[in-house]
This record gives sequence, structure tokens and C-alpha cells, in this order.
Amino acid sequence: ERARELFGRAVQADGSRGWLWRSLAVLEGAHGDAWLARHYFARAVNAEPREGDTWMAWSQLEEAMGNHERARFYAKRGLELKAVSTLSRHRTDPARPLARRWFRD
Repeated sequence: ERARELFGRAVQADGSRGWLWRSLAVLEGAHGDAWLARHYFARAVNAEPREGDTWMAWSQLEEAMGNHERARFYAKRGLELKAVSTLSRHRTDPARPLARRWFRD
């Protein structure tokens, strides 16, 4: 109950953070309220539509609820987004395609 209250206050303070909505969705899903969890996952996706972790977490909820087709769709979307974010982080210089980075971003 305390966690719900804290997450509720956090999303009231800044509802544009998808990870807050996702955390609240996972909490509600763990307590068995799938409809409310779906609502919060939708809020998370609306806040940050390109966050692959949210789609993957939503997929896990749907899988647990027996909605395998929907779970596959969300997992596919999540994996696509995670791949794009990974690839975009490691762009190569077209003038020096074999150059190595010696430090992390």
C-alpha cells in the first residue's frame, strides 16, 4: 500500500516519465490487478513510446494472463526498440568504419 502511495505521488509530480508508470504497472500486476496494470502500461507507452523495457514488461504481464498473441506482439515491439537504441548508440564514423572507441559514452 505504501508503494502505491509513493508511486502515485511520483507520477503526480512528473507524469512524463515512462519508467514511473511502468513501475506502477508492474506493482499492480504483481498484486493481481491486470486491468489497472494495463492502464498504467498504456500511460508509460504514451509517455515514452520508444522505451523497449516498457513493452517487454507489458509482454510479461500479458503472457502471465494467458494472452499469448498480445504478449508476442509487445515482446516483438520491445525487442525492435531495444535493438534500434543499441545500434544508434554505437554508430560508426563513415570516414573511419574500423575505428575503435576507447571509452564508453
